[in-house]
Amino acid sequence: MLFDTHAHLDFPQFDGIRENVIDEAVSAGVHLIMSPGIDVASSKRACELTNLYPQVYAAVGIHPHKAKEATDESFAEIERLASLDKVVAIGEIGLDYYRNISPQDVQKEVFHTQLEIAKRLGLPVIVHIRDAFPDAFSILEPFAKELMVLLHSFSGDENALALAMDKGFFISFNGTLTYPGTDRTEIARLATRNKVLLETDSPYLTPHPFRGTLNRPVFVKNVAHQLAAIWRETFSYVEKLTMNNGCSFFGIEKPAVIYPVRPKRSLGQNFLVDENIARKIAKTVQINRNDTVIEIGSGRGMLTRFLCERAGRVIAVEIDRNLANLLCTRDIPNLEIINEDFLNISLSDFGEKLIVAGNIPYNITSSILFKIVSERKFIRRAALMMQKEVADRLVALPGTKNYGLLSVFIQFFFAISRIMNVPPECFIPRPRVTSAVVVFNKKFPVAQLINEEFFIKFVKLSFAKRRKKLINSVALSSDIPSEAVSLAMRELSFPEDIRAESISPEDFSRLANAVYEKISA
Repeated sequence: MLFDTHAHLDFPQFDGIRENVIDEAVSAGVHLIMSPGIDVASSKRACELTNLYPQVYAAVGIHPHKAKEATDESFAEIERLASLDKVVAIGEIGLDYYRNISPQDVQKEVFHTQLEIAKRLGLPVIVHIRDAFPDAFSILEPFAKELMVLLHSFSGDENALALAMDKGFFISFNGTLTYPGTDRTEIARLATRNKVLLETDSPYLTPHPFRGTLNRPVFVKNVAHQLAAIWRETFSYVEKLTMNNGCSFFGIEKPAVIYPVRPKRSLGQNFLVDENIARKIAKTVQINRNDTVIEIGSGRGMLTRFLCERAGRVIAVEIDRNLANLLCTRDIPNLEIINEDFLNISLSDFGEKLIVAGNIPYNITSSILFKIVSERKFIRRAALMMQKEVADRLVALPGTKNYGLLSVFIQFFFAISRIMNVPPECFIPRPRVTSAVVVFNKKFPVAQLINEEFFIKFVKLSFAKRRKKLINSVALSSDIPSEAVSLAMRELSFPEDIRAESISPEDFSRLANAVYEKISA
Protein backbone atom coordinates (compact mmCIF):
# COMPACT_ATOMS: atom_id res chain seq x y z
CA MET A 1 0.00 0.00 0.00
CA LEU A 2 1.14 3.52 -0.84
CA PHE A 3 0.47 6.91 0.75
CA ASP A 4 0.34 10.01 -1.47
CA THR A 5 1.05 12.62 1.20
CA HIS A 6 0.31 15.65 -0.99
CA ALA A 7 -2.40 15.80 -3.66
CA HIS A 8 -4.67 18.81 -4.17
CA LEU A 9 -7.80 16.80 -4.84
CA ASP A 10 -10.05 19.81 -4.33
CA PHE A 11 -8.54 21.69 -7.29
CA PRO A 12 -10.80 22.32 -10.31
CA GLN A 13 -8.59 20.18 -12.57
CA PHE A 14 -10.28 17.19 -10.92
CA ASP A 15 -13.86 18.41 -11.25
CA GLY A 16 -15.95 15.81 -13.00
CA ILE A 17 -13.27 13.11 -12.74
CA ARG A 18 -12.45 13.12 -9.01
CA GLU A 19 -14.18 9.84 -8.21
CA ASN A 20 -12.48 8.19 -11.15
CA VAL A 21 -9.08 9.59 -10.13
CA ILE A 22 -9.42 8.29 -6.58
CA ASP A 23 -10.71 4.92 -7.75
CA GLU A 24 -7.80 4.64 -10.19
CA ALA A 25 -5.33 5.35 -7.40
CA VAL A 26 -6.84 2.91 -4.95
CA SER A 27 -7.03 0.21 -7.60
CA ALA A 28 -3.28 0.70 -8.13
CA GLY A 29 -2.54 0.33 -4.41
CA VAL A 30 -2.64 3.96 -3.23
CA HIS A 31 -4.73 3.55 -0.09
CA LEU A 32 -4.14 6.88 1.64
CA ILE A 33 -4.18 10.38 0.14
CA MET A 34 -3.49 13.67 1.92
CA SER A 35 -5.34 16.66 0.45
CA PRO A 36 -3.92 19.96 1.78
CA GLY A 37 -5.70 23.28 1.55
CA ILE A 38 -4.13 26.48 0.21
CA ASP A 39 -6.63 28.97 1.67
CA VAL A 40 -9.84 28.87 3.67
CA ALA A 41 -12.07 27.90 0.73
CA SER A 42 -9.68 25.21 -0.46
CA SER A 43 -9.31 23.89 3.10
CA LYS A 44 -13.09 23.59 3.43
CA ARG A 45 -13.27 21.64 0.19
CA ALA A 46 -10.51 19.32 1.37
CA CYS A 47 -12.44 18.69 4.59
CA GLU A 48 -15.56 17.86 2.59
CA LEU A 49 -13.62 15.29 0.59
CA THR A 50 -12.66 13.45 3.77
CA ASN A 51 -16.35 12.77 4.42
CA LEU A 52 -16.84 11.39 0.95
CA TYR A 53 -13.79 9.18 0.54
CA PRO A 54 -12.44 6.93 3.31
CA GLN A 55 -8.96 7.06 1.77
CA VAL A 56 -8.67 10.85 1.97
CA TYR A 57 -7.36 12.94 4.89
CA ALA A 58 -7.01 16.70 4.95
CA ALA A 59 -4.66 19.45 6.06
CA VAL A 60 -5.86 23.03 6.40
CA GLY A 61 -3.84 26.17 5.92
CA ILE A 62 -2.95 29.26 3.93
CA HIS A 63 -0.30 28.89 1.21
CA PRO A 64 2.37 31.63 0.91
CA HIS A 65 0.87 32.68 -2.43
CA LYS A 66 -2.37 33.43 -0.57
CA ALA A 67 -0.72 35.09 2.43
CA LYS A 68 -1.66 38.62 1.35
CA GLU A 69 -5.34 37.62 1.56
CA ALA A 70 -5.11 36.28 5.13
CA THR A 71 -7.08 37.98 7.91
CA ASP A 72 -7.72 37.31 11.57
CA GLU A 73 -11.00 35.72 10.48
CA SER A 74 -9.08 33.45 8.12
CA PHE A 75 -6.83 32.21 10.92
CA ALA A 76 -9.85 31.63 13.18
CA GLU A 77 -11.53 29.59 10.45
CA ILE A 78 -8.39 27.54 9.82
CA GLU A 79 -8.20 26.77 13.53
CA ARG A 80 -11.87 25.77 13.56
CA LEU A 81 -11.45 23.48 10.53
CA ALA A 82 -8.39 21.90 12.13
CA SER A 83 -10.62 20.49 14.87
CA LEU A 84 -12.67 18.43 12.39
CA ASP A 85 -12.33 14.68 12.09
CA LYS A 86 -9.73 13.51 9.56
CA VAL A 87 -7.96 16.89 9.56
CA VAL A 88 -4.52 15.78 10.69
CA ALA A 89 -2.17 18.67 9.87
CA ILE A 90 -1.79 22.39 9.26
CA GLY A 91 -0.74 23.01 5.69
CA GLU A 92 0.17 23.90 3.05
CA ILE A 93 2.00 26.78 4.70
CA GLY A 94 5.46 28.29 4.31
CA LEU A 95 7.50 30.70 2.19
CA ASP A 96 7.85 31.12 -1.57
CA TYR A 97 10.41 33.72 -2.66
CA TYR A 98 10.56 32.32 -6.21
CA ARG A 99 7.26 33.85 -7.29
CA ASN A 100 6.77 36.40 -4.49
CA ILE A 101 3.05 36.60 -5.18
CA SER A 102 2.63 37.81 -1.62
CA PRO A 103 5.15 40.24 -0.04
CA GLN A 104 7.88 38.41 1.84
CA ASP A 105 7.21 40.11 5.17
CA VAL A 106 3.54 39.13 4.90
CA GLN A 107 4.50 35.57 4.04
CA LYS A 108 6.68 35.33 7.12
CA GLU A 109 4.00 36.72 9.41
CA VAL A 110 1.32 34.37 8.08
CA PHE A 111 3.70 31.42 8.28
CA HIS A 112 4.54 32.18 11.90
CA THR A 113 0.89 32.64 12.87
CA GLN A 114 -0.03 29.24 11.46
CA LEU A 115 2.87 27.57 13.25
CA GLU A 116 1.42 29.00 16.45
CA ILE A 117 -1.96 27.48 15.56
CA ALA A 118 -0.33 24.09 14.96
CA LYS A 119 1.49 24.36 18.28
CA ARG A 120 -1.74 25.10 20.16
CA LEU A 121 -3.53 22.21 18.52
CA GLY A 122 -0.63 19.75 18.64
CA LEU A 123 -0.77 19.13 14.90
CA PRO A 124 2.10 18.52 12.45
CA VAL A 125 2.76 21.03 9.68
CA ILE A 126 3.19 20.64 5.92
CA VAL A 127 5.68 23.29 4.81
CA HIS A 128 6.26 24.73 1.34
CA ILE A 129 9.70 26.31 0.87
CA ARG A 130 10.99 27.67 -2.42
CA ASP A 131 14.12 29.82 -2.61
CA ALA A 132 13.56 30.71 1.04
CA PHE A 133 15.34 28.12 3.16
CA PRO A 134 17.31 30.53 5.43
CA ASP A 135 14.21 32.49 6.46
CA ALA A 136 12.04 29.37 6.67
CA PHE A 137 14.50 27.57 8.95
CA SER A 138 14.84 30.68 11.08
CA ILE A 139 11.07 30.85 11.60
CA LEU A 140 10.85 27.11 12.23
CA GLU A 141 13.71 27.08 14.74
CA PRO A 142 11.64 27.98 17.87
CA PHE A 143 9.08 25.32 16.97
CA ALA A 144 11.47 22.55 15.96
CA LYS A 145 11.32 20.69 19.26
CA GLU A 146 7.54 20.92 19.59
CA LEU A 147 6.21 20.40 16.07
CA MET A 148 6.41 17.58 13.59
CA VAL A 149 7.54 19.25 10.36
CA LEU A 150 7.26 17.95 6.79
CA LEU A 151 9.16 19.83 4.09
CA HIS A 152 6.93 18.97 1.17
CA SER A 153 8.34 18.68 -2.37
CA PHE A 154 11.79 19.12 -0.88
CA SER A 155 13.89 21.38 -3.12
CA GLY A 156 16.81 22.15 -0.80
CA ASP A 157 20.47 21.39 -1.40
CA GLU A 158 22.68 19.06 0.63
CA ASN A 159 23.23 21.69 3.35
CA ALA A 160 19.48 22.24 3.72
CA LEU A 161 18.97 18.49 3.82
CA ALA A 162 21.58 18.06 6.56
CA LEU A 163 19.95 20.80 8.64
CA ALA A 164 16.49 19.33 8.11
CA MET A 165 17.63 15.83 9.10
CA ASP A 166 19.47 17.24 12.14
CA LYS A 167 16.25 18.87 13.36
CA GLY A 168 14.23 15.70 12.80
CA PHE A 169 12.17 17.13 9.96
CA PHE A 170 10.53 14.88 7.40
CA ILE A 171 10.91 15.48 3.67
CA SER A 172 8.89 14.26 0.70
CA PHE A 173 9.75 13.49 -2.91
CA ASN A 174 7.46 13.71 -5.91
CA GLY A 175 7.62 13.42 -9.70
CA THR A 176 10.71 15.63 -9.93
CA LEU A 177 12.68 12.64 -8.62
CA THR A 178 12.00 10.88 -11.95
CA TYR A 179 13.18 13.70 -14.24
CA PRO A 180 16.30 12.93 -16.28
CA GLY A 181 19.34 14.74 -14.88
CA THR A 182 17.56 15.81 -11.68
CA ASP A 183 19.66 16.83 -8.67
CA ARG A 184 17.06 15.13 -6.42
CA THR A 185 18.74 11.76 -6.91
CA GLU A 186 21.67 12.54 -4.65
CA ILE A 187 19.41 14.24 -2.10
CA ALA A 188 17.25 11.10 -1.95
CA ARG A 189 20.34 8.93 -1.54
CA LEU A 190 21.55 11.02 1.42
CA ALA A 191 18.20 11.41 3.19
CA THR A 192 17.50 9.59 6.45
CA ARG A 193 15.17 6.88 5.27
CA ASN A 194 12.73 6.91 8.18
CA LYS A 195 12.13 10.61 7.47
CA VAL A 196 11.16 10.19 3.81
CA LEU A 197 7.62 10.38 2.44
CA LEU A 198 6.18 10.14 -1.07
CA GLU A 199 3.82 12.56 -2.80
CA THR A 200 2.60 13.63 -6.21
CA ASP A 201 1.72 17.30 -5.63
CA SER A 202 -1.16 16.60 -8.00
CA PRO A 203 -2.26 18.11 -10.32
CA TYR A 204 1.30 19.41 -10.86
CA LEU A 205 4.77 17.85 -11.36
CA THR A 206 3.72 14.77 -13.30
CA PRO A 207 6.51 12.17 -13.26
CA HIS A 208 8.50 11.06 -16.28
CA PRO A 209 7.48 9.69 -18.79
CA PHE A 210 3.97 11.15 -18.32
CA ARG A 211 4.93 14.83 -18.22
CA GLY A 212 2.47 16.95 -20.12
CA THR A 213 -0.53 15.07 -18.72
CA LEU A 214 -2.55 15.75 -15.59
CA ASN A 215 -0.74 14.49 -12.51
CA ARG A 216 -2.81 12.14 -10.36
CA PRO A 217 -2.29 10.21 -7.11
CA VAL A 218 -1.83 6.98 -9.05
CA PHE A 219 1.55 8.31 -10.21
CA VAL A 220 2.98 8.17 -6.69
CA LYS A 221 3.75 4.60 -7.66
CA ASN A 222 6.25 5.88 -10.23
CA VAL A 223 7.96 7.97 -7.56
CA ALA A 224 8.19 4.88 -5.33
CA HIS A 225 9.76 2.84 -8.11
CA GLN A 226 12.33 5.58 -8.75
CA LEU A 227 13.21 5.83 -5.06
CA ALA A 228 13.61 2.06 -4.90
CA ALA A 229 16.06 2.24 -7.80
CA ILE A 230 18.06 5.03 -6.14
CA TRP A 231 18.21 3.19 -2.84
CA ARG A 232 18.80 -0.16 -4.57
CA GLU A 233 15.93 -1.63 -2.61
CA THR A 234 12.76 -3.46 -3.63
CA PHE A 235 9.56 -1.62 -4.41
CA SER A 236 7.95 -3.48 -1.51
CA TYR A 237 10.57 -2.09 0.86
CA VAL A 238 9.90 1.50 -0.22
CA GLU A 239 6.14 0.96 -0.17
CA LYS A 240 6.13 -0.38 3.38
CA LEU A 241 8.68 2.13 4.73
CA THR A 242 7.02 5.24 3.32
CA MET A 243 3.54 4.10 4.37
CA ASN A 244 4.78 3.58 7.92
CA ASN A 245 6.60 6.93 7.87
CA GLY A 246 3.50 8.73 6.61
CA CYS A 247 1.15 7.15 9.12
CA SER A 248 3.60 7.92 11.92
CA PHE A 249 3.99 11.56 10.88
CA PHE A 250 0.27 12.27 10.53
CA GLY A 251 -0.87 10.00 13.36
CA ILE A 252 -3.02 7.94 11.00
CA GLU A 253 -3.73 4.27 11.56
CA LYS A 254 -2.48 2.14 8.70
CA PRO A 255 -5.56 1.15 6.67
CA ALA A 256 -6.77 -2.36 7.35
CA VAL A 257 -9.64 -2.34 4.84
CA ILE A 258 -8.85 -2.52 1.17
CA TYR A 259 -10.91 -0.24 -1.03
CA PRO A 260 -12.57 -0.04 -3.45
CA VAL A 261 -15.12 -2.82 -3.59
CA ARG A 262 -14.90 -4.54 -6.94
CA PRO A 263 -17.98 -4.53 -9.17
CA LYS A 264 -19.85 -7.84 -9.25
CA ARG A 265 -21.13 -9.03 -12.58
CA SER A 266 -23.72 -11.21 -10.85
CA LEU A 267 -25.35 -8.07 -9.43
CA GLY A 268 -25.13 -6.12 -12.67
CA GLN A 269 -22.86 -3.50 -11.09
CA ASN A 270 -21.52 -0.66 -13.22
CA PHE A 271 -20.40 2.16 -10.96
CA LEU A 272 -21.04 5.72 -12.06
CA VAL A 273 -17.78 7.70 -11.85
CA ASP A 274 -18.71 10.96 -13.56
CA GLU A 275 -19.48 13.64 -10.97
CA ASN A 276 -21.15 15.94 -13.48
CA ILE A 277 -23.70 13.29 -14.41
CA ALA A 278 -24.43 12.51 -10.75
CA ARG A 279 -24.84 16.21 -9.99
CA LYS A 280 -27.26 16.65 -12.92
CA ILE A 281 -29.39 13.69 -11.81
CA ALA A 282 -29.67 15.08 -8.27
CA LYS A 283 -30.61 18.50 -9.65
CA THR A 284 -33.09 17.12 -12.18
CA VAL A 285 -35.14 15.25 -9.60
CA GLN A 286 -35.93 18.57 -7.84
CA ILE A 287 -35.17 17.64 -4.25
CA ASN A 288 -35.54 19.93 -1.26
CA ARG A 289 -34.81 19.65 2.45
CA ASN A 290 -38.30 18.35 3.19
CA ASP A 291 -37.86 15.33 0.92
CA THR A 292 -37.06 11.73 1.71
CA VAL A 293 -35.13 10.05 -1.11
CA ILE A 294 -34.86 6.31 -1.64
CA GLU A 295 -31.73 5.49 -3.64
CA ILE A 296 -31.71 2.16 -5.43
CA GLY A 297 -28.27 0.56 -5.50
CA SER A 298 -26.03 3.27 -4.07
CA GLY A 299 -22.83 1.54 -5.21
CA ARG A 300 -19.77 3.52 -4.15
CA GLY A 301 -21.88 6.56 -3.33
CA MET A 302 -21.25 8.83 -6.31
CA LEU A 303 -24.90 9.85 -6.66
CA THR A 304 -25.55 9.41 -2.94
CA ARG A 305 -23.53 12.41 -1.85
CA PHE A 306 -25.26 14.79 -4.27
CA LEU A 307 -28.65 13.52 -3.12
CA CYS A 308 -27.59 14.08 0.49
CA GLU A 309 -26.59 17.66 -0.30
CA ARG A 310 -30.16 18.44 -1.36
CA ALA A 311 -32.50 16.14 0.59
CA GLY A 312 -33.46 16.12 4.24
CA ARG A 313 -33.20 12.33 4.39
CA VAL A 314 -31.59 9.82 2.04
CA ILE A 315 -32.13 6.08 2.43
CA ALA A 316 -29.57 4.15 0.39
CA VAL A 317 -30.76 0.62 -0.39
CA GLU A 318 -27.73 -1.48 -1.34
CA ILE A 319 -27.83 -5.26 -1.73
CA ASP A 320 -24.03 -5.64 -1.69
CA ARG A 321 -22.85 -5.91 1.92
CA ASN A 322 -19.35 -4.66 1.12
CA LEU A 323 -20.69 -1.56 -0.59
CA ALA A 324 -23.12 -0.94 2.27
CA ASN A 325 -20.20 -1.16 4.70
CA LEU A 326 -18.24 1.27 2.53
CA LEU A 327 -21.08 3.80 2.74
CA CYS A 328 -21.15 3.38 6.52
CA THR A 329 -17.62 4.82 6.68
CA ARG A 330 -18.85 8.16 5.33
CA ASP A 331 -19.89 10.67 7.93
CA ILE A 332 -23.08 12.01 6.32
CA PRO A 333 -25.70 12.80 8.98
CA ASN A 334 -28.79 12.60 6.76
CA LEU A 335 -27.81 9.26 5.18
CA GLU A 336 -29.27 5.90 6.23
CA ILE A 337 -28.02 2.65 4.72
CA ILE A 338 -30.15 -0.46 4.28
CA ASN A 339 -28.30 -3.61 3.22
CA GLU A 340 -31.17 -5.21 1.31
CA ASP A 341 -32.56 -5.97 -2.14
CA PHE A 342 -34.75 -3.05 -3.23
CA LEU A 343 -37.30 -5.53 -4.58
CA ASN A 344 -37.78 -6.92 -1.07
CA ILE A 345 -38.43 -3.68 0.81
CA SER A 346 -41.81 -1.97 1.24
CA LEU A 347 -41.83 1.73 0.38
CA SER A 348 -44.73 2.19 2.78
CA ASP A 349 -42.21 1.85 5.63
CA PHE A 350 -40.65 5.19 4.70
CA GLY A 351 -43.67 7.45 4.32
CA GLU A 352 -45.47 8.99 1.37
CA LYS A 353 -44.45 11.39 -1.39
CA LEU A 354 -41.06 9.71 -1.65
CA ILE A 355 -38.51 10.47 -4.32
CA VAL A 356 -36.80 7.44 -5.84
CA ALA A 357 -33.46 7.72 -7.60
CA GLY A 358 -30.71 5.41 -8.73
CA ASN A 359 -28.51 3.83 -11.34
CA ILE A 360 -30.49 0.62 -11.61
CA PRO A 361 -29.01 -2.74 -12.68
CA TYR A 362 -29.86 -3.58 -16.27
CA ASN A 363 -30.72 -7.18 -15.46
CA ILE A 364 -33.62 -6.27 -13.14
CA THR A 365 -34.82 -3.02 -14.71
CA SER A 366 -38.28 -4.35 -15.58
CA SER A 367 -38.79 -5.75 -12.08
CA ILE A 368 -37.88 -2.42 -10.54
CA LEU A 369 -40.18 -0.52 -12.87
CA PHE A 370 -43.14 -2.80 -12.08
CA LYS A 371 -42.44 -2.36 -8.37
CA ILE A 372 -42.50 1.40 -8.79
CA VAL A 373 -45.85 1.13 -10.54
CA SER A 374 -47.28 -1.18 -7.87
CA GLU A 375 -46.10 1.06 -5.01
CA ARG A 376 -46.72 4.37 -6.75
CA LYS A 377 -49.01 5.46 -3.89
CA PHE A 378 -45.88 6.27 -1.91
CA ILE A 379 -43.89 7.89 -4.75
CA ARG A 380 -44.05 11.49 -5.91
CA ARG A 381 -41.20 11.45 -8.40
CA ALA A 382 -38.37 9.24 -9.60
CA ALA A 383 -35.18 9.70 -11.60
CA LEU A 384 -33.65 6.46 -12.82
CA MET A 385 -30.67 5.68 -15.00
CA MET A 386 -31.14 2.62 -17.16
CA GLN A 387 -30.16 1.07 -20.46
CA LYS A 388 -30.98 3.48 -23.30
CA GLU A 389 -32.91 0.76 -25.10
CA VAL A 390 -35.30 0.47 -22.15
CA ALA A 391 -35.60 4.26 -21.93
CA ASP A 392 -36.54 4.31 -25.63
CA ARG A 393 -39.39 1.93 -24.89
CA LEU A 394 -40.61 3.92 -21.88
CA VAL A 395 -40.97 7.18 -23.79
CA ALA A 396 -42.16 5.64 -27.08
CA LEU A 397 -45.44 6.83 -28.62
CA PRO A 398 -48.22 4.55 -29.89
CA GLY A 399 -47.61 3.33 -33.41
CA THR A 400 -43.81 3.30 -33.12
CA LYS A 401 -41.62 0.22 -33.06
CA ASN A 402 -40.44 0.77 -29.47
CA TYR A 403 -43.95 1.17 -28.06
CA GLY A 404 -44.92 -1.81 -25.93
CA LEU A 405 -45.88 -3.26 -22.59
CA LEU A 406 -43.60 -1.02 -20.49
CA SER A 407 -44.67 2.06 -22.44
CA VAL A 408 -48.32 1.47 -21.55
CA PHE A 409 -47.81 0.67 -17.87
CA ILE A 410 -45.41 3.50 -17.12
CA GLN A 411 -47.12 6.19 -19.21
CA PHE A 412 -50.53 5.41 -17.74
CA PHE A 413 -49.36 6.13 -14.20
CA PHE A 414 -46.49 8.57 -14.74
CA ALA A 415 -45.62 11.53 -16.92
CA ILE A 416 -42.14 10.64 -18.10
CA SER A 417 -39.31 12.38 -19.90
CA ARG A 418 -35.81 11.43 -20.95
CA ILE A 419 -33.31 13.92 -19.49
CA MET A 420 -30.03 12.81 -21.02
CA ASN A 421 -28.06 9.94 -22.46
CA VAL A 422 -24.97 8.77 -20.58
CA PRO A 423 -22.03 7.23 -22.51
CA PRO A 424 -20.28 4.03 -21.37
CA GLU A 425 -17.08 5.87 -20.35
CA CYS A 426 -18.95 7.39 -17.38
CA PHE A 427 -18.95 3.98 -15.65
CA ILE A 428 -16.55 1.43 -14.20
CA PRO A 429 -16.56 -1.14 -15.66
CA ARG A 430 -17.75 0.25 -18.97
CA PRO A 431 -21.04 -1.29 -20.10
CA ARG A 432 -21.41 -2.22 -23.75
CA VAL A 433 -24.40 0.05 -24.18
CA THR A 434 -25.35 3.69 -23.68
CA SER A 435 -27.46 4.56 -20.65
CA ALA A 436 -30.18 7.17 -20.22
CA VAL A 437 -31.74 9.08 -17.33
CA VAL A 438 -35.54 9.11 -17.23
CA VAL A 439 -37.66 11.20 -14.85
CA PHE A 440 -41.06 9.91 -13.68
CA ASN A 441 -43.66 12.31 -12.26
CA LYS A 442 -46.73 10.63 -10.82
CA LYS A 443 -49.97 11.65 -12.50
CA PHE A 444 -53.62 10.96 -11.92
CA PRO A 445 -54.84 8.78 -14.82
CA VAL A 446 -57.61 10.27 -16.97
CA ALA A 447 -59.49 6.99 -16.67
CA GLN A 448 -59.97 5.06 -13.45
CA LEU A 449 -59.32 1.34 -13.51
CA ILE A 450 -62.09 -0.97 -12.39
CA ASN A 451 -59.59 -3.72 -11.65
CA GLU A 452 -55.89 -2.90 -11.84
CA GLU A 453 -54.84 -6.55 -11.75
CA PHE A 454 -57.01 -7.27 -14.78
CA PHE A 455 -55.68 -4.18 -16.58
CA ILE A 456 -52.10 -5.43 -16.16
CA LYS A 457 -53.08 -8.93 -17.30
CA PHE A 458 -54.98 -7.60 -20.31
CA VAL A 459 -52.12 -5.37 -21.48
CA LYS A 460 -49.63 -8.24 -21.14
CA LEU A 461 -51.88 -10.52 -23.17
CA SER A 462 -52.39 -7.87 -25.82
CA PHE A 463 -48.65 -7.65 -26.47
CA ALA A 464 -48.04 -11.43 -26.12
CA LYS A 465 -48.40 -11.91 -29.90
CA ARG A 466 -47.16 -8.57 -31.11
CA ARG A 467 -47.62 -9.24 -34.82
CA LYS A 468 -51.21 -10.39 -34.43
CA LYS A 469 -54.37 -8.37 -34.05
CA LEU A 470 -55.15 -7.52 -30.45
CA ILE A 471 -58.27 -9.69 -30.33
CA ASN A 472 -56.34 -12.72 -31.60
CA SER A 473 -53.36 -12.13 -29.31
CA VAL A 474 -55.64 -12.08 -26.25
CA ALA A 475 -57.69 -15.09 -27.42
CA LEU A 476 -54.62 -17.22 -28.18
CA SER A 477 -52.90 -16.44 -24.89
CA SER A 478 -55.68 -16.66 -22.30
CA ASP A 479 -59.13 -17.78 -21.30
CA ILE A 480 -60.66 -14.34 -21.91
CA PRO A 481 -63.49 -14.92 -24.41
CA SER A 482 -62.80 -13.30 -27.76
CA GLU A 483 -66.50 -12.39 -27.94
CA ALA A 484 -66.15 -10.15 -24.87
CA VAL A 485 -63.13 -8.43 -26.39
CA SER A 486 -64.86 -8.02 -29.76
CA LEU A 487 -68.02 -6.58 -28.20
CA ALA A 488 -66.04 -4.12 -26.06
CA MET A 489 -64.05 -2.99 -29.07
CA ARG A 490 -67.19 -2.33 -31.10
CA GLU A 491 -68.80 -0.36 -28.28
CA LEU A 492 -65.69 1.82 -27.99
CA SER A 493 -65.38 2.15 -31.80
CA PHE A 494 -62.03 0.31 -31.93
CA PRO A 495 -61.23 -1.22 -35.35
CA GLU A 496 -61.43 -5.03 -35.31
CA ASP A 497 -57.98 -5.31 -36.87
CA ILE A 498 -56.20 -2.98 -34.44
CA ARG A 499 -52.92 -4.12 -32.92
CA ALA A 500 -51.74 -3.44 -29.36
CA GLU A 501 -48.93 -1.08 -30.42
CA SER A 502 -51.50 1.34 -31.86
CA ILE A 503 -53.47 1.83 -28.62
CA SER A 504 -52.65 4.62 -26.18
CA PRO A 505 -52.37 3.90 -22.43
CA GLU A 506 -55.65 5.73 -21.77
CA ASP A 507 -57.48 3.78 -24.49
CA PHE A 508 -56.05 0.55 -23.10
CA SER A 509 -57.58 1.39 -19.72
CA ARG A 510 -60.98 2.05 -21.33
CA LEU A 511 -60.83 -1.21 -23.27
CA ALA A 512 -59.69 -3.24 -20.24
CA ASN A 513 -62.51 -1.79 -18.16
CA ALA A 514 -65.06 -2.63 -20.85
CA VAL A 515 -63.79 -6.21 -21.27
CA TYR A 516 -63.75 -6.73 -17.50
CA GLU A 517 -67.35 -5.59 -17.24
CA LYS A 518 -68.36 -8.03 -20.00
CA ILE A 519 -66.76 -11.08 -18.42
CA SER A 520 -67.91 -10.12 -14.92
CA ALA A 521 -71.54 -9.63 -15.87
